[in-house]
Amino acid sequence: WESIERSIQIVMKRYVRLQSEGSLMPNTDSSSDYASVHSTDAPFCSIPKIMGFDYILDSSMKPSLLEVNRFPGLEPRSSMDADVKHAVVYDAWIAASDRMGIPKKYINGLRPRNYKGYSLKKISLQ
Repeated sequence: WESIERSIQIVMKRYVRLQSEGSLMPNTDSSSDYASVHSTDAPFCSIPKIMGFDYILDSSMKPSLLEVNRFPGLEPRSSMDADVKHAVVYDAWIAASDRMGIPKKYINGLRPRNYKGYSLKKISLQ
């Protein structure tokens, strides 16, 4: 799974660079619900960003990155899917709160049902 971690590092390094350059800003155009990479609006550094990394496994179980979704579908399709997606969103808010120094007690009310515990792994961008 080292190749998966490596591909995430590459994508996230680019994302962090673009964000620091001010190239990743929210789009406040009323005709769009999505963010634009080319927008010149105010930065959104404190909002957690969930990105979808899609992989395919070859016959020897070697993963290859297919695409990165800036707006992955988080609408649950079943109760099990809801448990997974709600946990991912909650974990993203925990990570953002930690980064901003906000105590977890302020987001504990958002904890999804059947939550099994923090599932994100911090990947170094070094």
